[in-house]
Amino acid sequence: MELKYFYGKRANYSLPNRINVFPFHFFYLPDHHIQLQSRSNCPNLKKFRGDVEKRDDIILFINKLTEKYGNALMKLENTTNKTFLYDYMTTYKYMDSFISDITDGRNLSKLKELIGEENMDDFKKMSFEFLYLDWNGTNYFNTKIAQVTMSYTFRRILRKMNAVINNQTRLKYIIYSMHDNTIGGFEIFNNLAFNTSLEYTYFAENVYLELYLLNETYYVRLISNDVIRLDIPFKEFEKKVKKFLLTDEEIAEFCGWDKGKIENYTQLTRLIIFIVNTLLFLLFIINYVYHMK
Repeated sequence: MELKYFYGKRANYSLPNRINVFPFHFFYLPDHHIQLQSRSNCPNLKKFRGDVEKRDDIILFINKLTEKYGNALMKLENTTNKTFLYDYMTTYKYMDSFISDITDGRNLSKLKELIGEENMDDFKKMSFEFLYLDWNGTNYFNTKIAQVTMSYTFRRILRKMNAVINNQTRLKYIIYSMHDNTIGGFEIFNNLAFNTSLEYTYFAENVYLELYLLNETYYVRLISNDVIRLDIPFKEFEKKVKKFLLTDEEIAEFCGWDKGKIENYTQLTRLIIFIVNTLLFLLFIINYVYHMK
């Protein structure tokens, strides 16, 4: 994408292929605590992650990886110490890095030489097998974590959909850019609410929640890779989502947060946003008056 389309007079015009540049929010500032990829943001998450890393299916996978490709990985690390292969985070590093590298088209000739070109597809298959276990297990399996991570997101989705239904906005499209761990929470929340299957979302894929009107009734579709996985009336969608939403108090209790600190942070954030918006407005007025002279 050429930078010229983002600056100057072209900034507000369509990009090639009818794509427009527009801002979107990755997350709402007061809800910053819900980025659970960092264990420090939710102290109690550390115990859940530690328990899952010792799960039988994780241990079996690490043993299988070590048996098939342990010698090659030891050469790659330039070590004769095999114990490093049995560390959970080491396995994660190899599996996640491999998928990132192959997706980005990086040079994997060294790995190909060590494991054999004929085994590259098998190594890729094993990488996704592990990432699915990590994605489904380490962060969400048999816990409330999916509800914790997704309650704020689904609350906002319901607010936006209701605003469209009640003609309070002309909003057409919202983009959430998520890591696969976060998508894991989204998938499991949908599984809890609607009994949808769990689908691993690969790199740079899109998952849609589509609100549409048919015969004076609003419906919601869940679409992945052009496959419709859910299609129900909005009222039913809303009812089932609300059943699994957690309150601020429940989320704070789960993570072990100090509710008072959260409220103080939220008030401070709102004050900062108000001050910044006021300064921008004053700057706009000053600029307007200057150009009127």
